Amino acid sequence: MKPFDNYEIIPYRRYEAASPGGIYHHEECEPEEADMWRLNGHVYGDGPHVIGDFASREYAEEVFQRITGIPFTGSYTAKAHLRIMHAGPRLLEALQSLVEATSCYARHFHEHQVAQAVILEATGRAA
Repeated sequence: MKPFDNYEIIPYRRYEAASPGGIYHHEECEPEEADMWRLNGHVYGDGPHVIGDFASREYAEEVFQRITGIPFTGSYTAKAHLRIMHAGPRLLEALQSLVEATSCYARHFHEHQVAQAVILEATGRAA
């Protein structure tokens, strides 16, 4: 499964279809006409995937922030944060290897101590 590489929040307006079952359809609209707001996650090469429909833009933004840990600033503006978020486990593993490999001669350097503190924080072992 590929992770989302970006997100978008789109305003939609609800229309009642002519079918007897009371089926509704939604169309993208201007923000001031919106009945609901759709949060999509985007997968490179696969397009958007609906995460959810919300009664207000604020609710959609709140869910985005819960997923990513950052406030929504606009469609397609979170790429740098998402790249770091997805690379985080590999970055942590590389930092741990580097600290272990250099601990015999670098443990007194400030940068080495900072790296050790970051590892403790990332692994939930910080005091």
